Amino acid sequence: MSPKALLVILQKEQGLVTASGPALVPSRYRSAMGYACPDTATCNDDFSGFARQVWFAAHQFRVYEGDPGHFSFRAGETRPVLFNPDPDCGSRVVTMENQATAGLYNYTPYQPDDAALSGSGSSCSSGGNLNFFAYWKAWFGDTH
Repeated sequence: MSPKALLVILQKEQGLVTASGPALVPSRYRSAMGYACPDTATCNDDFSGFARQVWFAAHQFRVYEGDPGHFSFRAGETRPVLFNPDPDCGSRVVTMENQATAGLYNYTPYQPDDAALSGSGSSCSSGGNLNFFAYWKAWFGDTH
């Protein structure tokens, strides 16, 4: 996994790249990468802590790449991607142009809805991959 991608995930999950002072509370480090922190449950304490979070998240992306057939999203495929964990909020098809995109959607399996894209948000909005894109573009330029 790219060190740039790790930095962006740290930022999109807990804001740890740009946070300072009193914003740097211990709980943000415990779930730094959002690894083993599903949207519908509490984080798994077995993967708690900054070093474990970074190591396991980076490892997980290598697993996605090494054995893509075991995961929902694969490079070159077009599949529906939910807007958030509630399936009633709907989905839209996304083409996984490469392994990096497939890995991001396996790690965070939601995409922004129209409300999130417009900046207004709704109860069906999720921002994880939208935030990844925005931070990447701001810090490193074009994604292609």
